[in-house]
Amino acid sequence: MGMLNPKVSEIVKNGTKEQRVYACSKSFPHFAIYYFTEYFSYKSADFHWDFYEDCQKLVDGTYKEAAWIAFRESAKTSIAKIFITWCVLYAKKHYINYDSYDKSNSEAALFDIAVSLQTNKKILSDFGQLYYPSRQKTADGDLKEAKIKRISNFITENKVKVEAFSTQEPIRGRVYQNWRPDLVIFDDIESAKTKDSYPTILKIRAHIDECRAGIPDDGAILYLGNYITEDGVIAYIMDILKNRVNAVIRNIPVIKDNKPTWSDKYTLTDEEAILKNKDNTGKQLISLEAKRRDLTDRVFETEMMNNPAKAGDHIFDRSVMDARAKLCTEPKDISAGLKIWFEYNPTHRYGIGADTAEGIGRDSCASVVIDFSTLPSRVVATYESPVIPPDLFGHELIRQGNMYGKCILAPEVNNTGYATVAVLGEHYSESKIFHHTTRDKITNEENKKMGWHTNSSTKPSAIYELKSAVEDGQLEIYDLDLINELSHYQIRDLKTATKKPGMTRHFDKCLALAIAWQLRDEARPSSDKGIEQKIQQVRAERQNEFYSL
Repeated sequence: MGMLNPKVSEIVKNGTKEQRVYACSKSFPHFAIYYFTEYFSYKSADFHWDFYEDCQKLVDGTYKEAAWIAFRESAKTSIAKIFITWCVLYAKKHYINYDSYDKSNSEAALFDIAVSLQTNKKILSDFGQLYYPSRQKTADGDLKEAKIKRISNFITENKVKVEAFSTQEPIRGRVYQNWRPDLVIFDDIESAKTKDSYPTILKIRAHIDECRAGIPDDGAILYLGNYITEDGVIAYIMDILKNRVNAVIRNIPVIKDNKPTWSDKYTLTDEEAILKNKDNTGKQLISLEAKRRDLTDRVFETEMMNNPAKAGDHIFDRSVMDARAKLCTEPKDISAGLKIWFEYNPTHRYGIGADTAEGIGRDSCASVVIDFSTLPSRVVATYESPVIPPDLFGHELIRQGNMYGKCILAPEVNNTGYATVAVLGEHYSESKIFHHTTRDKITNEENKKMGWHTNSSTKPSAIYELKSAVEDGQLEIYDLDLINELSHYQIRDLKTATKKPGMTRHFDKCLALAIAWQLRDEARPSSDKGIEQKIQQVRAERQNEFYSL
């Protein structure tokens, strides 16, 4: 648990102004608690001391980046604004940017900082007036303070500029005198408004990448957020920082190890809150049990517990997927990238679904083989490659089809899939290739075309039929990677018609599996004569074994 150095505390409390100002320049927690005493109605939690230390390290260069992924009401934004004020008063940074998805949020934060500089009596006493508010003339010619609640930028008397931006405004070109942004705060960059839109997520991520690439050597970035979705902006930030020695991630839920992480502010239950508040002369403690009721389970889990799995955004039941993951095993064999869990049985019905890609490393060509003759049906093999081009993937599907008795193939025909289907049409029996039906807009005649066509109608239907099959126990899956894809598949992915460059998950095997499941009524045992002879041979051997018992 963190605590203030008592010798420094004595100087701050009873020393001269010069001594106090110097001491607080070296100790951010002393600065925060002395100059912003009114903010500390509850004692600092253990994680707040981590925040204070992060601020010191962002200034001294130990950390280049810090991410405070903490629950709502954790005081992360308040501490960040005090941190900016510290940097301004001591000119520790020269050009500070505050970026939010909605610029009005950034401007509101700057307003709070400016008000502190104008009205905080302790700051005014020790530092003087470093920022003069905008004024305008009255009808009588007198000056009056402008009535504003947001500020887009300000420059202090010690030549520090603080400016508000939206994440939709470019980082490139931001310059104040000879300084580029040397402290950037990202706040409110992910919300219920942004998390369901891949284009928005990708734009914010690109904005962050631009900032990280352009930050000067003595610059620093502080991210503030809640972990509300597993494939959004905050998840991206956590991923890029997790292995960096000059960065830190603070993932702070409101409850950890069945205890409130801010024990001076929260209790677990209503009963505990009533009991502790009875003799409490300070700020009343808040029951997290009541907080959960007020927010609902979904909001409480995402915004207070940093648990995006409970957001209700996932198609497949997470508890079912977690249980299935425990049953997964390593493949028994791997044939040129095809992972095989069960050997081919010539008497069984197989089908292969395939999802295509460009083959340039962004996403993968993927296929899934299902054995429909077992009860329940089961995934017997899976394949994925981010580098195989779509035409060669056609030859790979032919190889897989032949391995499973020249079974029916259903390659996605959208976009890159046309090259795959063209190869199949030339080298594989057309009767063994899935055909989708289209209707001529002029003649109204139905036409059958090779391949599975993904659209706004077929995709949701296929995914929800797969969901029922997996959750009802009609289909067994032993591939952990495939289970993980199902676990993370969200409603927004269902609405995404095409794959977007930069998406962290493309769900290639998930979509291949959904297509393969559509073949359950069309799959037939092999018609190959050699296979038929093998079938007869297997039956005869089994019959002989029976009579020999």
